[in-house]
Amino acid sequence: GGNISLTTVSGIKLTGNGQSLQYADSGAIALGTVGSLTGLTTVGGGDAAVSGTAVTLAQSSVTGNLTVTATAGDISQSAGTVTVTGAATLSAANGSVSQSGGTIKAASLALVAGNGASLTQVSNDVTILAANVGAGGLQYSDANTFAIGSAGSLTGITVNGNVAIDGTTVTLGPTQVAGDLAVTARTGSITQASGTLGVNGPATLTALSGAVTQTGGSIQAGSLAVAAKNASVLDQAGNDVGTLAASLSAANQAFQFTD
Repeated sequence: GGNISLTTVSGIKLTGNGQSLQYADSGAIALGTVGSLTGLTTVGGGDAAVSGTAVTLAQSSVTGNLTVTATAGDISQSAGTVTVTGAATLSAANGSVSQSGGTIKAASLALVAGNGASLTQVSNDVTILAANVGAGGLQYSDANTFAIGSAGSLTGITVNGNVAIDGTTVTLGPTQVAGDLAVTARTGSITQASGTLGVNGPATLTALSGAVTQTGGSIQAGSLAVAAKNASVLDQAGNDVGTLAASLSAANQAFQFTD
């Protein structure tokens, strides 16, 4: 069998290896259960692309790349696990991307949202995160380690608002934030090897059980707060902050900063 392109259907499963699915809806669409099928399923590296004025996500397993586009409204998720072996792109240029339940698991996740993106379920698990978000800001939580990098057509994070992201460890990458930035590593460290972290407002880097370190890149912010447990070094010559504050919770730990 070959690829499938449909305009009216809800639950789809492709059993042929490497076969792709395209679905377009003239209105809002909710992925769900139809008969014995739930959400989207591809095998053997097959891609899936779904679009509607608004899209509600549900349990899905895509072994290639997944692209979900809301042409006029929002993308939302309240239940189920969306598992993507390749790159997942969620695009709501005129709306928001939000999550009140469920999980997103993907090798990389690209978020495009005109009115904010909030994916705060702690079971989310992506390796690379990228985002281009307008008013409303960006909130993202991850169960494990993730890096800010290239995903889909995006590189890094650009947000016209505030940003709050957290994971067990976080690797910083190219970032431009018009508001405030809060990055939290819950069990490990925050690291930066490349890219410019540009923040118009305050930037807060918190490593609850680790360090905040820098081997490349730069941090440019109105103010910078560093809270870590272990010795932390931010010594790149390109750093440029207006006000600096730092706190290390473990005894006999050193802090270094170059501006």
